[in-house]
Amino acid sequence: DHPCDRELPWLAGMVHLESGPLSAEEIQEALKFKISYSPADLFIPNWAAALLIDQECDETLQAVEFANLQLLEFRHIDHRLDESLAAAQRTIGPLTRSPLPFWQFHSRPLRVLGELKVEANDLFERTGNVLKLVGDPYLARVYRLVAQRFHLETWQESIQRKLEVAEGVYQVVSDQASSYRTEFLEIIVVVLILIEIVLAFWHR
Repeated sequence: DHPCDRELPWLAGMVHLESGPLSAEEIQEALKFKISYSPADLFIPNWAAALLIDQECDETLQAVEFANLQLLEFRHIDHRLDESLAAAQRTIGPLTRSPLPFWQFHSRPLRVLGELKVEANDLFERTGNVLKLVGDPYLARVYRLVAQRFHLETWQESIQRKLEVAEGVYQVVSDQASSYRTEFLEIIVVVLILIEIVLAFWHR
């Protein structure tokens, strides 16, 4: 057993930033993700705080910092995707009510969505390659532990779903606007033909 196992309730309170006693279930949840390389070190990540006991901890802290950075980037892109979806909903309303919906332009929101997709794919690629870049198996386990605690995989899946929804919405808007423009051009062609016929009869 690890020497710190005798202090599990205290450790759970520390990573939860709680001074009062915790239930057995909460203690188990708080310490669910923990790792040790030797009897002299211990790492316990949590949302509120993390505990690290180690004499040489620079590389471990770098792995934790990288996971924190990924979480911030995921949250930032997720927030911007929410804004993009809200903008898409605001676009659909005027499009359906406008007498000339084909004049509505959507290049800017589509460009923003494209930029978000590039950023998200770049982040997903870096996330997938991080374990290849980390040469030390123990540091890779540390990163995976923090990633599990931060639910990075869930964040990634949520962002991918929102990207698909936003792309679908803007595709519908673009297709509808294109259809309106085509119909409008067909009407113009018919009107021009009618004008030519009327003028031909007029000049007889």
